[in-house]
Parts: sequence; structure tokens; C-alpha cells
Amino acid sequence: MSLVIESLITTETPLSVVISKDDAIRYAQDGTLPPVLEGLTVTGLDQIFATPDNKPQASKGSAEVIEIAPSKYADVGIFSEGLAAVNASAGSDGRWGYIDEEGNEVIPLIHLSAEPFSDGLALVQTKDRQWGFIDKTGNEIIPFRQYDGARSFSEGLATVYTVNNHGRTCAVIDTTGNVVVSGGKYYDIEPFSEGLAVVVGFDRKLGVIDKTGNEVIPPVLAYHKIEPFSEGMAAVQDKDGKWGFIDSTGNEVSRPRYDNALSFSEGLAAVYCHKEDSYDGYWGFVDRSGNEVIPLSFPGYIYSGESFSDGTAAVGAALENGSVKKIVIDRNGNQISSLEQYTGVGSFIDGMAVCTEGVIDKQGVLLVASDKDKFNFTDKNYTGSFIPIQSNNRYGFIRVVNK
Repeated sequence: MSLVIESLITTETPLSVVISKDDAIRYAQDGTLPPVLEGLTVTGLDQIFATPDNKPQASKGSAEVIEIAPSKYADVGIFSEGLAAVNASAGSDGRWGYIDEEGNEVIPLIHLSAEPFSDGLALVQTKDRQWGFIDKTGNEIIPFRQYDGARSFSEGLATVYTVNNHGRTCAVIDTTGNVVVSGGKYYDIEPFSEGLAVVVGFDRKLGVIDKTGNEVIPPVLAYHKIEPFSEGMAAVQDKDGKWGFIDSTGNEVSRPRYDNALSFSEGLAAVYCHKEDSYDGYWGFVDRSGNEVIPLSFPGYIYSGESFSDGTAAVGAALENGSVKKIVIDRNGNQISSLEQYTGVGSFIDGMAVCTEGVIDKQGVLLVASDKDKFNFTDKNYTGSFIPIQSNNRYGFIRVVNK
């Protein structure tokens, strides 16, 4: 890898010096040059990857890129349990099926809608608008026409809905189709998480049940919303729109006082407060006792927060020019890497984030460089190393293999 430099001492002719990839990455992050280059001035930070004859070339990134599916689909879902839903054409004529991790269409594109696989089953809707569940071979496991709607499976259970002259009701079934929580009591039952599910009564009161249907937190009007439980805690929103946290018994660990709150991850939860008379504000983190262990000092918007994973989290940082770019912090709130050289950085998912320049990791390493002649990256969700791509308004997938 070469870097264009100019000598301060003996020549006016630009030179080319070969440096290692690690040195180039370090220079891109903080401007640090190898000792051998001290006393020299580097030109063109945005041209850090250059040929010896001073002709810029695009960064190729440090990861291997494998095309899984070319950009030929009108829409795509996420990979889950080895399969991803894909749609061949847009509009009412569009039909969904599934591809595997090699890009093979393993379940025909015949469904009106198709959800990600979970617990070995996927919720699909037929062209005559009947709901049911299929397995990974496309076989019908829980029959169509039995229910008027359903949610995907979570922890081996799924909510199903029936509609009659008296309105809508719901029940919970297992992966064999057996009813484990009878219908008629609740208007809605949200997906199970850590053995618990939020329920909505016909009076719109919220409560929590276990997998047998027992009410572990009786329905109350105190909360407008209860998020899924994570690490024994759930974010709750009161009628005034403020967020706090409860434990699995319903005890209020942190009273609602934040303008947004994310689920707990690795013992910490991101919380947010608006600045007065502004749509932006600051993010910080609380522990399971509700203590603000990382102060609300990281600028951002109400929906820009991220949770901890692998001991780190991406947060906003204000630059001298007033703009906000992302940095990565540890559990003590200390910065461990900067992403300031990148623009439009999205949320990190499984250690990677899409940005204008391509795909990066939390160390600020460019794994895959954008190549608009081939494809663009999108703002669609992804899982693992399978990332959606777009070209000419059609979608496909690549797999990023970090070397």
C-alpha cells in the first residue's frame, strides 16, 4: 500500500512510499505516521490509497466480498436460520419465496408475504390471503385458513388471531399447532422474550404473562407501552411519553423520566433526553439499578441510540465544526476508536455498519468499499455477514468475510 508524500527538505517532486495496511488505517484514523516518515508532509488524506505513480484508486477494503444473490429482486428480507425471503416483482403481483446462503431459491416465490424463519417455521400468506406456517422445505406445518392472522414464532410460541362478529381475539400456539394459552382473554399478545410476553386487554390495559398464561404482572393503565424483556428488565413508557424500566415482577427500577430508552444489553441500557426546545439531545447509559453510569453526554437524535455488544457501543461525538460523527466507547464511556472519517454511518449490526464509503467495523476499518459501478448499499436491516445491496432499484446480497 502506498502513500503520496512531499519532502520538506530536499525535493519538490512528490514521492511514493510503501507502508503497511495497519499504518495506513492508523493514519486515516488519527494522522499518526510511521517513525520512518517523520518530517514529511502527507498530501490528500482522501487519497490515502494511491498507486505509486500518484493516480488515486478506490479503497478495496480489508474483507473478502462474496456475491450471494445478484441484484434481481424487487425486495428482500433478512437472513434468519439460513434463509432469506425475496420478492421477484413489485406491487400486487409480487410473490415471495426464500433463498439459502448460496443464493439458491429453495422455496418457490408464490406467497403474498413471507416473514423470517424462527424456531424452524416461517409465517407466510397465500395469494388468497390465508395465513399459515411452513417449514424450510416449504411444506405446510400449521394449516392455512385456520387463523385470520398470526405473529412469527419466538421462543417456541406464536400468537394467532381469529376474527368474528364480536371482534378480534388471540391465543398462543406451540410449533406443533397446539394451543398453550387459550383465546378470549386478550386483544393482543406480543412475542415472548425471556419466557414473558406483554399482553393487551380489551380495555387496552397492559400486563405480562408467562408461557403458561399466568399473569406475572397484572394489566394496569400505568403504562402506554412495555418493551420486550431483556436481561430481566423491560423499558416502559408512561402516558406522558417518558421512559423508565421495570423488572420481571413489575417493580419500577427506574421511574419514567427519559425521552427514549433501549433494551438492556451486557448490563447497560441506552437512555436519551431532549435538549430544551430542540429535536436533538444526548444519549447515555444506565445500569440495572437505574444509575446513570455513563453520563448523558453523547449528542444525537431520539432514534440514533445503539446498545452495547462485545463490550463496546457506537455513540455520537460533536466535532469542532458543530457536526456530529460517531465514535466507539467502552463500558466506562472511554473512546476506543473514531469513525469521524466516515459519513452516513448506520447502526452497527453484528459488529458491522453500512456508511457512504462502504461497510466498516467498530475499529474504523473499512471492510468493503462502495463501488457504485457495481452496486449500492441500502438502509435495509441485515443479520450476520449477509448484507443487502441495490442496483437499478433491484436488490441482492453479498457476504462479507473478514480476513
